[in-house]
Amino acid sequence: MGGIDIFEAGLGRRPANFQPETPLSFLDWAARVYPDKLAVVNGDKRYTYRQFAERCRRFASALVKRGIGSGDTVSVMAPNSPPMLEAHFAVPMAGAVLNALNFRLDAQGIAFILGHAETKLLITDRELSPVIGPALDGHRGRIAVIDVDDPQRDLGAEGGDLLGEKDYEAFLAEGDADFQWRPPADPRQISGSSRPGSSEARTSGRVRRLCACSWTSAGWSSIRPTRSPASWMGSSRGSRRSRTTPAR
Repeated sequence: MGGIDIFEAGLGRRPANFQPETPLSFLDWAARVYPDKLAVVNGDKRYTYRQFAERCRRFASALVKRGIGSGDTVSVMAPNSPPMLEAHFAVPMAGAVLNALNFRLDAQGIAFILGHAETKLLITDRELSPVIGPALDGHRGRIAVIDVDDPQRDLGAEGGDLLGEKDYEAFLAEGDADFQWRPPADPRQISGSSRPGSSEARTSGRVRRLCACSWTSAGWSSIRPTRSPASWMGSSRGSRRSRTTPAR
């Protein structure tokens, strides 16, 4: 016994036989194999897989240009919509951690989570400004804020305030469509965090690793082909009309 294991000799980890699992590879594959296939539907808006992947790369590039990367948190307060869907790919592309906020929480709970997660950038739908506004007022520290202003949605008499420095589409314009993201060195890299509702927001939370997301991605594409990854990966709300179509 002992000595050299003949089944391991010359078979150390290398690009030819080892690649950390990541759900990001699913998007690149879909954009390469089905570039013109419909990927996202949001009201009158339609994005192909090529366009969807490009938007995600712009998003990731814009984050990197702002100095956001490994260990940084990007929080999103939005319904199931293109920005939430794109965030689930773009934020890990930049190496950062996505914190999808629970819209059921009050301003005090949101303020606590923003601080506890050490949020560097917040993307928020103006529809949710009645909660986010007071949460930002109650948060100690500076957070860059980007507004999601969806012209297809009727906000009614209450409207919704724009709280950020610019609109989401202008933020995407900061990024490079040819941005080359780097695969994670470790499949256990944290890609997201979340918290439950109401009284548990301060006492419990969850983190999500890229390897777990990869298995979820595979299950979603084969079992629930019409569900939006925004809801499949635990977004804050499922009331909006965005969806994806399967890459088949």
